Amino acid sequence: VASNGHVKGAFGAISMITHAYKKYPYTTRAATYQLRIHFMHAKEKKLNLWSLEFASLDVQILQRIAVADVPETEDHSVQILGLDRFTYKLQEEMTSSVDALQKMRKEHDSYVVSPELSDEHEERESLTNLVSKAN
Repeated sequence: VASNGHVKGAFGAISMITHAYKKYPYTTRAATYQLRIHFMHAKEKKLNLWSLEFASLDVQILQRIAVADVPETEDHSVQILGLDRFTYKLQEEMTSSVDALQKMRKEHDSYVVSPELSDEHEERESLTNLVSKAN
């Protein structure tokens, strides 16, 4: 039986990314493309860690970045170690996502106040406009 749970997760991740783009519309494109959203999908006796990122506004990359077998008993030490590595990878990826969001917020906030602080102000197109064009 084919499972499309990861596809449903990808649609949720796309929604989260576009929400971030709308919340911080004046961040740089470089910063927006650093944002990756992660989700887990359980299938049979495995946990899958998926990552979704926008390579551009038209191209999204969905990839499975980690898999772990769920240990059935405490005697399955190899599976327990695999789950430990999976958890470490999840923590590492979540930290990266939080860092990307913080960078987006900082760039957006800096851009919004820069006209008041400086005569030189670079123009940026709002990501809100770009996201609405892509939909």
